[in-house]
Amino acid sequence: MPLGDNDLGVFFNEFAVPVVFGGQAARGNFDAPSDEFAFGSGPSTMEQQCYSVTLPYNAFSTVPKSKDSISVGGKNYTVKARKYSQDGKIMTLELLNVTESGSAD
Repeated sequence: MPLGDNDLGVFFNEFAVPVVFGGQAARGNFDAPSDEFAFGSGPSTMEQQCYSVTLPYNAFSTVPKSKDSISVGGKNYTVKARKYSQDGKIMTLELLNVTESGSAD
């Protein structure tokens, strides 16, 4: 039985956190990295922090895109990329952690 738009909320109840984008509030499942991965050394070191939040595709009237600011669980992030489930009903936003200075990690 296919899921309808009204059924999506069941996936974002118990473990969901508040997500705010463009003044609109939703609930999403947040995933934070358990480890940081570092590649290289010195000034060319790259760290990959795989933060993400998963929400219904229709959580906001405007879909967040790369470089947009978003708040997840009260903390600010920058959208890195957007992916959809195969049926397009679930959206995952890959996020960059924003430090207090305002730059993305």
